[in-house]
Amino acid sequence: MGRDTVKRLIEIIGALLFLFIATFVGLYFGNHYLEKKGIELVDRPLHYDYVLKNGTIVDGTGKGRYKADIGIKKGKVTFIGIIQPPEDVKVIDASGLLILPGFVNLYSRLDGTADGSTAFDGLVKQGYTTTLSGYGALAQEDVTKHLEQAARSGLPINYAVLAGHQGLFNLLKDQQEKSEKMVEEPALEYGQVPPPLTTSGQPKPNVDDLLQELSTSLEQGAFGLTIDFDDQLGRQLTFEEMTKLAKALQEKGAVLALTLPPASANPDVLLQRVISLHKETKVRTLLSPWGYFGNASDDRLTAMEQDLRGAYLSTKEIYTCLYPSTRQSAGVKQTLQRAMAHYPAEQIEILEVGGENPKTLVGKTLAEIAQERSLTPDGAAKELTSAGLVQVTIRSSNQERIQRLASDPFVALTVDSGQGSGSEYSTDAVKDFLGRYVQDQNLFSWEEAAMKLSARPCAILGIEDRGSIKTGNWADLVVIDPVLLSPRSQVKKSGIRHVFVNGAMVFSQGKMPSEGQGKGQLLRFKSKPLMPEPVQEPQTTPVPSTDDEEEE
Repeated sequence: MGRDTVKRLIEIIGALLFLFIATFVGLYFGNHYLEKKGIELVDRPLHYDYVLKNGTIVDGTGKGRYKADIGIKKGKVTFIGIIQPPEDVKVIDASGLLILPGFVNLYSRLDGTADGSTAFDGLVKQGYTTTLSGYGALAQEDVTKHLEQAARSGLPINYAVLAGHQGLFNLLKDQQEKSEKMVEEPALEYGQVPPPLTTSGQPKPNVDDLLQELSTSLEQGAFGLTIDFDDQLGRQLTFEEMTKLAKALQEKGAVLALTLPPASANPDVLLQRVISLHKETKVRTLLSPWGYFGNASDDRLTAMEQDLRGAYLSTKEIYTCLYPSTRQSAGVKQTLQRAMAHYPAEQIEILEVGGENPKTLVGKTLAEIAQERSLTPDGAAKELTSAGLVQVTIRSSNQERIQRLASDPFVALTVDSGQGSGSEYSTDAVKDFLGRYVQDQNLFSWEEAAMKLSARPCAILGIEDRGSIKTGNWADLVVIDPVLLSPRSQVKKSGIRHVFVNGAMVFSQGKMPSEGQGKGQLLRFKSKPLMPEPVQEPQTTPVPSTDDEEEE
């Protein structure tokens, strides 16, 4: 064998060895890359925990819907496209169904440490996968304990909290407890300067002390600060103090959540003070559901709506929550006294009576009864309750007003769970809104609904990996049959077919599977720059559905 032949043989062997190594490296790293994208080679099983097949995706960004499969793995969306999973992968047939990002509740008085996991079922069954709580008394040391306890509670829903102004005033409360006699405060509204509050000669806490507690609360994971102007402690804050607190929140990218009193001598003036505070500080501002929007005259509501729209357009950082309906489910009832504290007499309908109250009262409103008896609503209520048992329900509020407000770009939709002593709202409120206004009347597109229920709340809180359906985001998903949501549907099945929280099925065809218990995550705030508003595209036509799933 000649030298040239040996040399050529060595070159061929070297080339083959190089080709083998290159092929091995390409297969190894290429497969790793594809696996990260949710794609695996055909000779290996597709390791998805769930695959949602043939669904129509409304991704929450405002862009038009599209049909695709979704692969879920380790709690996240790992692939969107066409998937052919093996038989051992759990597959949800989403043919004719809509897949939306999980809804985010921006206003809840449920407590993740005290109410227990089942108290959140009413939210989950409506498609909610995340809830914001803490509207109350969380100080900085309470935030830490609260978050630790919530993490151990095993909730079926993601849980986030705000620091409450009552907690921030714990210094003041300590002084009050030590005082033998409190100085009576006059009734105040936000923006009015109160006289100096003293307890045995001790002054009101310095705002710097409040700022320190707020800073610690944010570091512990609170998403912002909530202040209730319907509470005496909240009304003690002056505009200057509020400005300092708001600027501290704005620097961190946190939220200032405000609860406005349902009754006010000058509600438009109160709103102007809030808007002025927002414009001066640029803090991301969230108004909790305000009962005045349901009771104001049309002219006054129009003026206040224009003020809010103008503030939103100038900053894109002021929002208000809206209950999409106060229509309660059949059989949901409450006492007359409780209803009068929250609703006008025209909405309070007699559902059940006892004692000396005649049965003919059932079905009438308190306003109608008061007119028949030539009494004020308060007087009629006293007569009814003194005569015996009275249970009431709440009639639908002005549907045109709900439609009008919900269309505003600064509005995010929210709803209480419908459970617990502090809740007045139906467990069907969001389903009713989607079925009535989105599916039946086409007043809103499904793209708009996903924006208001998912993407916008996440943008308000600064949560980047939820609120939209895309590869790498947590798999918080709602699978909806739009036809079954319609009030005209005769099929006794829920239009909310499946709900996923962090990739686990927490609700499916009317049941709460055991696999979903405790799958909610505790969300902690991270200081970050303000997020841009998601893009919104033109509306599209709702997609039809099928009724071929098994009965619940």
